[in-house]
Amino acid sequence: MFSEKIRANRRYLNKIILVMAALLLTMALLPAHVHAESAVKTKKVTMRVGQQIQLQLKGVEEPLKWKSLNKKYARVSGEGLVTARKKGTATIRVRYEGVTYKFVIKIKKRKAIQACPETIKTVVMKLKKTASAAVTLDQEETEETASGAASADLRTTARGSFAVKDVVFIGDSRFVGMQGAVGGTGTWYAKVGQGLDWMKGLSLSKKAKKGEFKGKAVVINLGVNDLYNVNNYITYLNSLAVTLVKYGATPYYMTVNPIENKKAKKCSYLVRNKDVLAFNKTIVAGLRGYGIVDTYDMLIDKSFSTVDGVHYTSATYKDIYSYLLKCICA
Repeated sequence: MFSEKIRANRRYLNKIILVMAALLLTMALLPAHVHAESAVKTKKVTMRVGQQIQLQLKGVEEPLKWKSLNKKYARVSGEGLVTARKKGTATIRVRYEGVTYKFVIKIKKRKAIQACPETIKTVVMKLKKTASAAVTLDQEETEETASGAASADLRTTARGSFAVKDVVFIGDSRFVGMQGAVGGTGTWYAKVGQGLDWMKGLSLSKKAKKGEFKGKAVVINLGVNDLYNVNNYITYLNSLAVTLVKYGATPYYMTVNPIENKKAKKCSYLVRNKDVLAFNKTIVAGLRGYGIVDTYDMLIDKSFSTVDGVHYTSATYKDIYSYLLKCICA
């Protein structure tokens, strides 16, 4: 009886050995790339906190699904517009025709605000030529233009060289006064006493989608009539910037200009310089995708004159206009 149990155990062990041998043989016959990932191409980019760049795949016009793998450091819109949020490294991923494209972004500290702005840059990655064989992650292609040649695919959407006729001015009574002082060259949307709600009513996004602002600089100077609305301005303007850039325009925000407090008080205006300064600091910190034209500081440094504490003399309007064009025009 004992010997029968030994024989039974041996038969059981033999079965296990046969099954394991069959499994090992099957695994050995599997194709080498059965677990291979899709082809991958990467590109390195450098940004600063608060900066935005537009990502593109060369020659691809159809909608793509962009994804940030590190949202703590950078976010990306559905159109590939990246906003750097925090110092660190972020990867933006998009897939196209079986290839995964990765933009590896090194984010540096925020740069001090400059009077004349940097425009949004476009970073373009060339498409990878795919082979019939699968490519594993160990074969991932790295940055092909890591040093001096990198600028070949890095180009700006605008170079601060707009003709005056290609500038769109959007503002309140101060733009009304400036238009009267300098003439009507360019496109003007300006009305006395207006603010955010009026601007929303202009349907600027619809105009952009129709191509009305393509190749133009869109300069916005609103806020003095509704300083309390600063957070709503930021939300609306950031959304507008995405549309403007997508349809070929370059957005600028011109800071709300200073007040002569004594004259303003005498003329029954409630707004004061400290309120304007607080508004400017908040909106400049919150805006994304805009060149900032800091005419506030320019006027403080240069000196200025008003007729009522809020609206300027013809000479000051001309100074503001000249400085604005110096920043955005040839």
